[in-house]
Amino acid sequence: LLAMEARRLARQHSLSPADAVHLATAIKSGCDELLRWDGPWPLGNYEGVEVREPYWFGQQTLPIAPVTGAMSTEAATTASWQSVTQPDRAPSE
Repeated sequence: LLAMEARRLARQHSLSPADAVHLATAIKSGCDELLRWDGPWPLGNYEGVEVREPYWFGQQTLPIAPVTGAMSTEAATTASWQSVTQPDRAPSE
């Protein structure tokens, strides 16, 4: 049964129940790869299924520069609200 296999995988690899069900399904289906979209699931090979980050074939990685001078979430929300309620006023930080 898939549930029993998922429980075994969860215990053996310290996976969350949801991740274990995904992995058990991939193993039972004969998948070569399982793409990890979220969470701290360690990359690697699990019983013949390679867990990887999502990618586009031939995709190149672009360097990401740090954002400088960015508003805090609270300041951005306040500025956005002010632009709706007081359109004549410029947003402030």
